[in-house]
Amino acid sequence: MMRDARARKFDMIITKAVSRFARSQIDVLLAIQELLSLEPPIGIIFENNNLNTLRPDFGLFVQFMLSLAQGEIENKSESVKWAFKRRCEDDKYPAPTAYFYWGITQVMTTNP
Repeated sequence: MMRDARARKFDMIITKAVSRFARSQIDVLLAIQELLSLEPPIGIIFENNNLNTLRPDFGLFVQFMLSLAQGEIENKSESVKWAFKRRCEDDKYPAPTAYFYWGITQVMTTNP
């Protein structure tokens, strides 16, 4: 996407939320900084937050929203790690059932 932006293939990016645009605050900030430094600048609209990077009041508000998004990502990560650990403790490994091919019978079965 950034390569296409530098090539001026579009002049605006519309995304649902800050957390869907990039994985971390740093990635979002760097992308926004680069897009705004292009001539003419490429704006980003974050629909859920009614944000437009081309508006003059964007700077302070985006810092706040990025902090919220980063916290949301970290909470999700911790939740997934906790669930994985808990399942392993309960001997319920979070992997799909493995199927095996048993030679001549040409039957797919689970490992007995």
